[in-house]
Amino acid sequence: MIAMIVNEGEGEDLIEHVRRKYHVGASILQALGSVKHSKKTFDFEIVPSKEIVLIITRKNLCEAIYRTIHDSLRTELPGRGVIFSTNIDKVAGIFEKSRETEKVIAEDDSKLTDSEPCETNSELLPEPTVNETAEHDKTHQIAVLALVDRGHTGDIVRLAETVGSRGATIMRGRFTEHESRGFLSQTGDIGKEAVIMVANKETALAILRQLRLYAATHTDEHILLTWMRIHSFSRFSYGKE
Repeated sequence: MIAMIVNEGEGEDLIEHVRRKYHVGASILQALGSVKHSKKTFDFEIVPSKEIVLIITRKNLCEAIYRTIHDSLRTELPGRGVIFSTNIDKVAGIFEKSRETEKVIAEDDSKLTDSEPCETNSELLPEPTVNETAEHDKTHQIAVLALVDRGHTGDIVRLAETVGSRGATIMRGRFTEHESRGFLSQTGDIGKEAVIMVANKETALAILRQLRLYAATHTDEHILLTWMRIHSFSRFSYGKE
């Protein structure tokens, strides 16, 4: 899966650009940046409204699509957004059914010949430059996710910044403890916000430790914590941030 966090309004343009070369589906989620909760003073304009774009694709296409997106949004302007990828073990639905069908066809074809299928170079990426290699050496990242009651997001963001967090993306949702039975049943659900923070391993572990200590002493805020390993991470901005 490839995930991008971009400024509001850029998600659809980004998907259209990718579809010129690859037939992919995507989902766009509305989100907010953490600037209003941050202790930092930014010396460049921040767009508070964000979009999270998710693309699920086959592993053999992931790197090529990643590079296409990365190169299309690369800019010297700060605060443009980030892109990262992670593995998904199983996908259910139309995409998975299509893969199963292709698997059966491939198995049938393999019975007709004893030769191994040839690999194609059509999707191979160009060799990285020295600067790109240095950048990718720093891309071993972890995404920390904190689910909190609405109204306590600022505490999480500022606390994470004390141990090195460089910002967060916030999604709104709701938590339901009972079976949903129509629109009116949602009025009793608890408003939740998911705080997503991407950092290197050392910083991510420090954030998790700090938030676990905070959660233990603030049980009334019902904080849930988890994390996700990221395989590739890049900022679209190569200027100073």
